[in-house]
Amino acid sequence: MTAHLIPARTSFAAASEKIRALANRVTPMAADLLHLTPQPAPAGKEALRWFTVDAPLAHEDEIEAAIAAIVAALREALDQLVVGLSIANGSTDARAHGFPIAETETSWRAAAAKSLTALDAAQQARIAILKPWRGGNTGLYQLEVMNRSPDGRRLTRLLRYAGPARRSQHAAIRRLSSWPSHLSPFPDRAAIAVDADADIELAATSVIGFAETGREIVDQLLEFEFEVGRALQEFG
Repeated sequence: MTAHLIPARTSFAAASEKIRALANRVTPMAADLLHLTPQPAPAGKEALRWFTVDAPLAHEDEIEAAIAAIVAALREALDQLVVGLSIANGSTDARAHGFPIAETETSWRAAAAKSLTALDAAQQARIAILKPWRGGNTGLYQLEVMNRSPDGRRLTRLLRYAGPARRSQHAAIRRLSSWPSHLSPFPDRAAIAVDADADIELAATSVIGFAETGREIVDQLLEFEFEVGRALQEFG
């Protein structure tokens, strides 16, 4: 590994370590049973019984800060990759270089014509093959979205399980639907709607996810890690 790529590798390794630390923190939360609060049915949906999860996400501020640090480190690793290659090729202006991620292939190629100028044609082709634009590489594009704005990193509660508390009661449920908190008819509260026998006991568990993608946070961050790692591996 060339010395010029050490900063990119260091940022990537730091992000990877933080992802695993976050996973160790949030994974046990998925086993917690949630208290369900009965709610009046929304208009036109009175045939179903409605429940919400009213408990706030645990340690939300700390988790958001950890995610922001991980996303920033992974995005920085991509820019450091291009800067390192540019310096190795003789460039003396590190600020002029970076790893472009764009909305479209056309806008990406326009950005690449400015930020990848110190890379040779083969190096530019190895980055282009990653398709770092919307619709080309979902992982890299979502990384860019989440790095740009806290709105892209907004958290939501995704119901992992919603159903009878006892397996023997499955037959008593005729219909069951669930909504994450960002899509629920009850603002900011995950919801369950059920057509079931009146005496059935319901249970639910959840994971913390991203409202932007509807993905569980660790699963999404691991995708980012994979895509950034793939970019670094292109250059040894």
